[in-house]
Amino acid sequence: MNSLSLLSILLIVNISCQTLQKSSVIKLSVEENKLFLKNEDFSNGGDFSLSQGKTTLLKSQLEWAYSDPENYELAVFSSLGNDILRIKSQHGVFEQSSNLSKKGLSIATNHEGFLVFNNIVTTLKSFEFINLLEGQLPYSWKSQVTYKKENIKKSKVYISDKGRKIQVVLSKDKKKEIKKVCVNFSWNIYWFFYRAHIMACYENLKPKKVFINFNDNFFLRLRHDE
Repeated sequence: MNSLSLLSILLIVNISCQTLQKSSVIKLSVEENKLFLKNEDFSNGGDFSLSQGKTTLLKSQLEWAYSDPENYELAVFSSLGNDILRIKSQHGVFEQSSNLSKKGLSIATNHEGFLVFNNIVTTLKSFEFINLLEGQLPYSWKSQVTYKKENIKKSKVYISDKGRKIQVVLSKDKKKEIKKVCVNFSWNIYWFFYRAHIMACYENLKPKKVFINFNDNFFLRLRHDE
């Protein structure tokens, strides 16, 4: 084979690779793009309940404020206005306090920013949790979409982030408008002998309602303040 033929083959391979890379870019619709919350300041709150099975463990007021993935605050208050739980990140440095032990609960953030629930390290970061409470998807996920599958009723968007596999299910109405968003996390714990999962859903209603299911055992329900 002469050098000219070899050069031609290399050019064809290079062009093919570039074409493959371009075609692998996942295109989101205008409405899907709106689901990803940009890094801008917001604050909100609402009434929430936390239950285990059918037993209500806590009913209170939940509030949050967010600037960016390293600056945010989450607080749970009693009916008298006292702190039950507070998680604060300032430039990535965490401050935490909790009085949930009286109710047999433990909620915290580890040094990597992941939520720890009853001593189980989840794959949900605390700033992502606040974004989901707000009823939006974290903006950082937008650039990590790896696959999309859709039909008339639903779209499934798959996100890959440093080993984490996140599935977002978008339920649509007859007009193809997104009415409900559910985010699924799953991971192995205890040396792969046990698989844990979180499902967080919110509906595009006013006021917004958020539902979070942890291992089909603990359930958080939130209704935004009007």
